[in-house]
Amino acid sequence: MKQKLRIWHNSNLGHESFYKEVKDLQTALLLLDTLADYDLYQGDKVVANAQGLEELIDGEWQEWYDKDGNDVEFYRNT
Repeated sequence: MKQKLRIWHNSNLGHESFYKEVKDLQTALLLLDTLADYDLYQGDKVVANAQGLEELIDGEWQEWYDKDGNDVEFYRNT
C-alpha cells in the first residue's frame, strides 16, 4: 500500500493551517521550502509560521517519521 502524505503550513499561528497532499518526501520538502520562502518575502505580514509533514495512518493524520524516527526537519537540514 502506498503511503499517503500531506504537508501543513500556517503563516500566522492562531489561524487555520493550509494542507496539501503530496506524492513523496521530495515534493513535500520542495513545497515546505517554497512556502517558508514566501513567508519571508511577505515580511512583517507574517507574524510566525509553522509547518510539517503528516501521513495517514489507520484513518488519522499523524506527524510523519521515517523508519529511524527522523521527522521532516531532519531532511530539510541535510
